Amino acid sequence: MTRRESDPELLRQIGAAAQQAGLGEHRTRYWWAPPLNNPRGMTLLVVGSLWVSPLLSRPVQPVAVIGCSLVLAIVAGPIVGELLYGAIQRSRRLDLFEHGLTVARRGELRVVRYADTSVGQRLVEHRSRGSLLWTSYRYTLTDTAGRQCTVTGRFERPAEWGQAIQQAVAQTQLPAAVAAISAGQRIDFGKFWISEQQLCLGGAVWSWSEILDLYIAKTSMRLVLKDRFVPRTVTFRWTTNYGLFVALAERYARGRTIVATDC
Repeated sequence: MTRRESDPELLRQIGAAAQQAGLGEHRTRYWWAPPLNNPRGMTLLVVGSLWVSPLLSRPVQPVAVIGCSLVLAIVAGPIVGELLYGAIQRSRRLDLFEHGLTVARRGELRVVRYADTSVGQRLVEHRSRGSLLWTSYRYTLTDTAGRQCTVTGRFERPAEWGQAIQQAVAQTQLPAAVAAISAGQRIDFGKFWISEQQLCLGGAVWSWSEILDLYIAKTSMRLVLKDRFVPRTVTFRWTTNYGLFVALAERYARGRTIVATDC
């Protein structure tokens, strides 16, 4: 048992809040990740080492000393700061339940129900010379008080909990969304929308019968249309209710949708 797991007061608060909101059975929890345990911190450390090593191998010169100092300040400064900050904020944790989640941080406990929240998703891939260094994760939810609640990739294993949240919200909200579409309404997802007969991406509207295939990845979508040789690609960094969008697209595209395994 870790120091954070042994905090009975925090566990009591989480349990009481979850019970009051009717979140159901506890599924899993995720801790706030230390800097050197996340891709961004490790990338800064490796890149900084690659810059400093050539300077240290040369005869000591004022330029080399200044260069080393600047690089070390840029690389080590944020890491040391995050280590000190993380030592103070040991009670930060994200807990997933059957019907919602809780976020504990800065002495505050936020509660989110899957049935009542929207999920804003922003994923940014950071690359160097074509190689992926790390992906930034940012999710904006709506808590039970109606306030926005932001959860970032600083919690451990963001790809895992991000996908779990999207799938849980989609599963919970899908029946109501299908009923609304069957009644002639459309479901909006920021720049996209879906109706029983049509799909809108980036301002362009197509009927489902025009679409041969729809490829959905975590930051882009590609349409293969009838009578067009060149597929249309729509890229995005921010979407609302990505998981629900995927579930509805799979339903109304009728087997013509190919979805990436990650979200």
